[in-house]
Amino acid sequence: MRSYQAYHMYPYEVSKLEELEPLISGGCTAVVAVVRGNKLYVANFGDSRAVVVYQTPSGALETLQLSTDHDVRNEDELKRLEKLGLDPEELMRAEYVGPQENTGSCNIKGGYKSWMS
Repeated sequence: MRSYQAYHMYPYEVSKLEELEPLISGGCTAVVAVVRGNKLYVANFGDSRAVVVYQTPSGALETLQLSTDHDVRNEDELKRLEKLGLDPEELMRAEYVGPQENTGSCNIKGGYKSWMS
């Protein structure tokens, strides 16, 4: 059932839920990293970010971002979602990417990146 259908069928209930939205809204993010053999696999969902810290040959510590945020501040993410048929303008007004169940799907995202360790 789409939201406009719910509104027409249950206007009172939808109105009450809209009043509660600011109080109960939240989000979900996750980052997973797996080392297998000499490869590091990283997957993320939402605006969580995977970062690795490594030591250079000179002894300095450096960082490397391993994942990309899935939110409306990421222009590439908006373009990807537009290719899936979502309206970027509507996503920008909503200020979050959801409730798309496939936002973090590896198959839809285009696979994974592997990093040599």
